[in-house]
Amino acid sequence: MNKKIIAEIESLEPRLIRIYEAYLDINPDTVSIDPLKVERALNLKERWALRKERYHEKDGWQFCGHAYVLKNTCPICGQPLYISHQTSPGYTWRELCGREGYLLYCPHCKKDINFFLTVMN
Repeated sequence: MNKKIIAEIESLEPRLIRIYEAYLDINPDTVSIDPLKVERALNLKERWALRKERYHEKDGWQFCGHAYVLKNTCPICGQPLYISHQTSPGYTWRELCGREGYLLYCPHCKKDINFFLTVMN
């Protein structure tokens, strides 16, 4: 596991942003996410399943290769969350609207929990 990447993940501000609060239909006053804590890297089978179910050519988001299982659990089902590094498609960077960051994802609910933006042009 890359210690620099883990340190970056664990320094992300643990909060739910408004768009996901509405999307998940949860009350932000009743949900709190503890500081993110990496448990382990995804194994090959988990990485392949994540890429297959989450990253589709139609929406264009690209998996950047870093993916971890967190000790943090989903506010909906209570299962461990995944966090993965992703970027928007190449054309968005050429059009000066590219985004890159970490997606907090529940593989059991199949829902995006949060997106931590790290780079924007």
